[in-house]
Amino acid sequence: MMDFVITTDRSMMTNHHGKEFVGFLTTSPPIFLPERIWNWICMPKMKVDEIGRPVQAPYGLRKIESALIDAGFEAYVIDPDHIHKHLDAKAIMIGHHDYFALCPSK
Repeated sequence: MMDFVITTDRSMMTNHHGKEFVGFLTTSPPIFLPERIWNWICMPKMKVDEIGRPVQAPYGLRKIESALIDAGFEAYVIDPDHIHKHLDAKAIMIGHHDYFALCPSK
């Protein structure tokens, strides 16, 4: 059992095909496209290992993960699609950068 699981929503746990400004599309509705295709364009899923740890993750989540590991805890950043595998963790931490949904379309 892990001590800490750190995750975020799908729109944050992606690299937007390596195109930073594609991330702004995640703030708009899927117009004229099926949502599944819209999601693939705007926020493709990251490659993960067998327990759901993504190859890339937001910098802030990795910093918290590192601090917890340095403090002696077992902590991992986990992709939101794999969180169900870790519901027995002592704490599930959810990170984001815009809790009040004020940006970027303000």
